[in-house]
Amino acid sequence: MDRLKPTAPEKADREDRLQISPRFALALLFMVGLAVPSFLFIRDLMLQQGGNITGNAFWGRDFTIWWTAGQLVAEGRLDLIYNLEAFQNELMGRFGRLDWMGYPYPPLTWPVAALFGALPYFVAWGLWHALSAALFLYACRRWWKPGMGPLWLALVTPAALFNIWAGHWGLLLSGLFLLGFDAVARGKPIAAGIFFGFMAVKPHLAVLVPVLLLVRREWTAIASAAVTVALLVGVSALLFGIQPWLAYFDRMTGPQVSLISSEGTLLSLMSTSPTTAMLRVEVPNGIAWGVQLLLALGSVGLVAWAARDRRRLHEAALLAASCTFLLLPYGFNYDLNAVTVAALFTATRPGVAIPFRLLAALGFLAPGLGVAMGGFGLPAIPLMIAALVAAQLYAWFKAPAEATVGPSDQPQNEARRLPWAARP
Repeated sequence: MDRLKPTAPEKADREDRLQISPRFALALLFMVGLAVPSFLFIRDLMLQQGGNITGNAFWGRDFTIWWTAGQLVAEGRLDLIYNLEAFQNELMGRFGRLDWMGYPYPPLTWPVAALFGALPYFVAWGLWHALSAALFLYACRRWWKPGMGPLWLALVTPAALFNIWAGHWGLLLSGLFLLGFDAVARGKPIAAGIFFGFMAVKPHLAVLVPVLLLVRREWTAIASAAVTVALLVGVSALLFGIQPWLAYFDRMTGPQVSLISSEGTLLSLMSTSPTTAMLRVEVPNGIAWGVQLLLALGSVGLVAWAARDRRRLHEAALLAASCTFLLLPYGFNYDLNAVTVAALFTATRPGVAIPFRLLAALGFLAPGLGVAMGGFGLPAIPLMIAALVAAQLYAWFKAPAEATVGPSDQPQNEARRLPWAARP
């Protein structure tokens, strides 16, 4: 009977045969992840006629909203921006027949929108994504380990391609998130607060930032963020008056909330919301919102717990990036760029068991594969993000600590030489 048991060398040899090259695993992960956004790019390219895609959208999709609002700001026709019917007419006058869309961003975005609205549409579209990609790539340089592949891969993840396809803010806001926490780690709280403050463009994406900062008692960063937001709001009020803010809250809140329960659209398949996923599989409304509340409380508690370890800020920040989308009842896959960094960081981290590497890989695949699964009736994006959070927790306890040592613990020049940080 003893001869039936594999010897140690035989067991090691069997495990070696089960292993695959890390480069091959990374290439396979990207191939699977990029299938859906690549299909959508090719589909739009084949269907478009003069930029218009079958009378439903225009190339660049939601960037048309941003660009049109910028033109209206430059023309002084501010009252049309948050008037849904009038804004839709302006869109169709520029791009032809489109699906119904409104301008979902607060008035503090108007000055920048006006700059891009002054340019020809395709020039503005290209410049917007080039600048967003440059900022995100710059932000990633301290979070990107050698095992995650070359740094430029950060721009061809499923989330990044969905962001470009949809014409959104995901790369820019994820870059601000990463820059902010890296600035905290390097003892630059004023800069950190400025980065976080500019996330007021879509403030729900920064919902867990205050939790981390409060637990760590980063009072200067908190004050800097508050002043930045106050200045952005104040400048927009001085330039355009208070009425646009009143119109924004009065007219745009309802349409945004209605997207939580939307069905039958591509946008609903792109939703990261646990509530939306549960409603799509006919979970009763009260139960769905109850589960969402529990997920929100659990996410806040988990991030607050992680923030207590002052030597692991980068890990805690990546955990917060993932938990944000379990907390929020409203979110979309093009905003998951920091989450895909967290997924690759965890999947390639030494000491993480293979099953948990696979769970982390699900988080990376969520923006693309999750959309495809949703098309077959399984809205899996929230489950895939939850799988990533489970892998991150496993890595927190089992893998060698990826310490983030701030200036309070060692000199600033030492903090720049973290062993896992990719060099600029």
